[in-house]
Amino acid sequence: MKIYEKETFIKSFILFFIVQNIFLAIVMWQQYKSVSHNYDMKVMYDFDKCIDLSICNKYTKDNYMNYYMNTIKYKSTINSIKIDIFKKSILFILILFIISLTFAYYTITPLKKALKLNDEFIKDILHDINTPLSALRINLKILEKQFGKNDTIKRSQLSIDAILDMQLSFRYFLSHSKLEVEKINIYPIVFQKVNYYKAIYKNLSFEFDMKDIEIVTNKEAFTRVIDNLISNACKYNSPNGKVNIIYQNSQLIISDSGIGIKNPDKIFDRYYKESQRGIGIGLDIVKKLCDDLDIEIELKSELGKGSKFIILLPIGV
Repeated sequence: MKIYEKETFIKSFILFFIVQNIFLAIVMWQQYKSVSHNYDMKVMYDFDKCIDLSICNKYTKDNYMNYYMNTIKYKSTINSIKIDIFKKSILFILILFIISLTFAYYTITPLKKALKLNDEFIKDILHDINTPLSALRINLKILEKQFGKNDTIKRSQLSIDAILDMQLSFRYFLSHSKLEVEKINIYPIVFQKVNYYKAIYKNLSFEFDMKDIEIVTNKEAFTRVIDNLISNACKYNSPNGKVNIIYQNSQLIISDSGIGIKNPDKIFDRYYKESQRGIGIGLDIVKKLCDDLDIEIELKSELGKGSKFIILLPIGV
């Protein structure tokens, strides 16, 4: 079950379960009052039919009730009523628990179907994109042979690579399988991505300060995280801005001098975006992959001054 399906399931279950138990508590309280009242009426009826005149003449109805309520027999009977009500309540709560689970599962069924159709639609699009991309790459190879490698061809190849990276991000977005991990050196991954975006965003200045660092993670997933963060730092930067990729104190920090983020608390939500660019799933993918890899990610941002993403690397894990 996906994260948002679990959230819907849990919220539906809790809401339905709490509402039912409120009504159950009211009903059981009314039943307790009714049973105890009937017992009190029986006590008064027995008093009216009292045969032992020495007792009957000694008390009035009110005095006798006050006296009888303090007897061991009365207290024992009331306790028995309470225990019986409590046992019934436990049984009903278990039944309501099962009903609430069934109801919650039933409520997410349409959501699961809709999301499945959406995933299949995206998978079909990703598959169909391969054909024009392959044609573009072949044509670029032909142009490179005819005219040699120039900046225009190089930029076109980088654009195709960017589309391929986006395609991989979508595939991870749709992937629900457990990620396999291994011990890798992340320096070459980050270094390659920095050089890649340097070639595309020539108006930006890059500061790269990092050493060889080995962590246990999934190489492809970690690459997607770094790619998304550096890509965003470039896309939403200011003209002639800066992108800093620095490692310090077991933290990989990717910062920019861009426009900043208005709502940092929402930026990892799916489909949330603060501009017309993109579709709002890039950082959702980043958060999903970080969660799957047990990597903590933090965001600090200030409007007009830029954003800073801090990745706490699991060194030694």
